Amino acid sequence: MLKRCVCYLFSSPLAVQYLPSRRVVSSLSQSLAGAANDMRLHFLKNTQVTCNDGTPAGFYLKEFRGSRRWLLFLEGGFCCYSKETCDSRYQNIPRLMSSSVWPQTKRGSGILSSQAEENPHWHNANIVFIPYCSSDVWSGVGPAPTPPPKPRQGREKERDRNTNASK
Repeated sequence: MLKRCVCYLFSSPLAVQYLPSRRVVSSLSQSLAGAANDMRLHFLKNTQVTCNDGTPAGFYLKEFRGSRRWLLFLEGGFCCYSKETCDSRYQNIPRLMSSSVWPQTKRGSGILSSQAEENPHWHNANIVFIPYCSSDVWSGVGPAPTPPPKPRQGREKERDRNTNASK
């Protein structure tokens, strides 16, 4: 049976005529809700931050209005270290070398999902997905960090209190 309905898309009426029953309406509403859960691509304005092929680097953002929680996800992907390995990487996994193949929106899954059923702990956080497209590796050496001082206990603590009180 065919029905007539008016659907609202982003607060403006979108007339849809002769939609077949509830199943199609349900499917339409699920796809519209899904679009609201997608992360949107944003390119960096700093032209010195680029992918391997010179295309701009960027990130995907899904804002959850009112949330003060943030989840930052840095994509991994190993590296290339010679002309041969970089050429192979570009042919086999171009998204790790260039932003030109990145979609405008990205649906999160697992810890990046906006669905409470799939991601009960972080579904309502602001989510930033940072794609890896530079094939670089960061490592280094440096002095070992100085451990924090041990907390004073027992008699030492009491002695410090008495010393500070007499000053």
